[in-house]
Amino acid sequence: MTWAELKAKHPACFATERGLDGEYPGWALLVDEVLTKYPEVRLFYVKEKFGGMRIQVNEPRDNDELIAIIGSVEKASYTTCAECGEPRQASTSGVCVACVKRRRKTAK
Repeated sequence: MTWAELKAKHPACFATERGLDGEYPGWALLVDEVLTKYPEVRLFYVKEKFGGMRIQVNEPRDNDELIAIIGSVEKASYTTCAECGEPRQASTSGVCVACVKRRRKTAK
């Protein structure tokens, strides 16, 4: 799933374009899990931090179930490539080995 497809599926969930400019396409399916379960949530940003995904929403942080699902998908991001969505070993880059190799080839 791409960010464009995610926005089309959940148009009311996007409060802003901040942090949602096509970066981290591999994590779009993880974000979809949150938005499917909580369609009233407004997504403020998705960013990479220390190799994992961070999600900021407008909902109050006293919703334990929402906090749990966000924590679950943020944890899953450490083993999901931010670029292709394939499984990866946890690293601080957020990107799988295959995508790192592809980046190196295209940079030459």
